[in-house]
Parts: sequence; structure tokens; C-alpha cells
Amino acid sequence: MTTTNVLTLEFLDGLHHIDAQYLASDDRQRALHAGLAALYHMIFIDGFVHADLHPGNVFFRRGGECVLLDAGVVARLDGVVRLDFIDFFLGLVTNRGEDCARIIYDNALYRAPISDRAAFEFEVSAAVSQFSTLPASDFEVAAFATALFDIQHRHHIYGGPDFMMAIVALLSYEGIVKRVQPDLDFQTIARNMLPGARARAASVDIYQ
Repeated sequence: MTTTNVLTLEFLDGLHHIDAQYLASDDRQRALHAGLAALYHMIFIDGFVHADLHPGNVFFRRGGECVLLDAGVVARLDGVVRLDFIDFFLGLVTNRGEDCARIIYDNALYRAPISDRAAFEFEVSAAVSQFSTLPASDFEVAAFATALFDIQHRHHIYGGPDFMMAIVALLSYEGIVKRVQPDLDFQTIARNMLPGARARAASVDIYQ
């Protein structure tokens, strides 16, 4: 199947579309959880993130397996950025908006001379406080990211591309979550992984 125009790496059978109702509900939910855990592992541990997780690239298999295809769009988070992203998520799930604001500001690709850091940090902290206290069924990555992007736009602060691409990956996967299990708790799953991920990231020479 490999030609001069196509490189075939592996054949995967038994793939089911995420909306396949003939796949047992338990299998679909287990596969959904496995995919989210894999995404968090890519972001927090590997630093190499599949950033194109639309339904054409995500499939389920019997037994609760999640298969991710076509890693043509990726984000690479080096040690410093990965550690900051972990701390950003810790700030979100523990309602420490000032940490989230500092990380966004310090990682910004561009900050206009007129940017007011104190005002920016105040608005980000308010947004984190609003979203971190929501019940799992009401929390949406898309709404939170939109609020952050709006604040950055108003303050003429533009985030680094890899940091933003990791958020895009989460946004894409959230679209799948809403179709399969709308009440899945993103924050609790992340909260269970973050302490170990941070300890591991901090133990590595982040300047390598």
C-alpha cells in the first residue's frame, strides 16, 4: 500500500466512528476517557501534541480503545512551556487566577507597550474564578478559552503559537466529548494527572 505518493505505516481494523450507536455505550465512554487521558499525557508529559483532533481523526474500537490518526498538525511544547502549561492548568483547577495571568503574560509572543499588566491580571483572575467553580456539566473549554482570548485581544497581548495550539487541541477534543458524554469532567481528570506530571517535568533539565 506504500507508493511514491503515499506512506502507509500501519493498518488498523475495527475502527468505529465516534457516533456509532452499534458500539456499546460503555466502550464508547471508556474510549472517550482513554482519548482525553492520552491528550493530557501528550500535553503534560510528552510535550508533543496532536492538534487536529476532529471526528475524522478520532475513532473508537471495541474494548474501550481510542485511535488517533493523521498527526499532520502538531504542537511541540519544550520543557519550559510544558511546565508553564501544567502550572496554568493547576491554576485553573485550584482557582489561582493570578498564576494563570502571570503565565499567559510571561509567555506572550507580543505585548503592546500600552498593555496594563495589573488590569490584565485582574480580568484573567476574574475569568478563572468564574469558570473554575462551575459544575462539571457547565464547564466548557471553548467558553473559557474564548473568555481568555477576548481578554488578551483587549489588552493587545498575543500568546505563543505552541501554547495556543495545545489549547486548540483541547477545544477540538471537547467537541467530541460533547457528542459522546457531555457531562465528562475535564478538570477532575486533569487534576488527577497534574501533580505527577509537574513533578516529572520539574525533575528534568528544562533548559536542555
